[in-house]
Amino acid sequence: MDKDFYNRALRLMDDIRSLEPTFAGARDAEFCAIQTDQGTIYGGITSVKVIGGHIMTACPEFSAIMTMVPEGESRVTQMITISFAGKTVSQPCETCLQLL
Repeated sequence: MDKDFYNRALRLMDDIRSLEPTFAGARDAEFCAIQTDQGTIYGGITSVKVIGGHIMTACPEFSAIMTMVPEGESRVTQMITISFAGKTVSQPCETCLQLL
């Protein structure tokens, strides 16, 4: 893992935590940073929506990818997902890997 990229992702997480301290304190909240071949970093956080009375969650990786694609970028060079609670790194789910 690229230590510089990890530290940049942590700084972005701190920015989010300062804007949304309640969300960042959630037990399962995660942040995903994606860097493209152009050097741009896109981020995504775990999101929760209520649709038709059902709670739906979206992976932070999915959110980051959906931020990147409308900008016309599609080549990912680095990706990291970190939990807000313990700052531990986690693996993306199979669905997100297939989406990439």
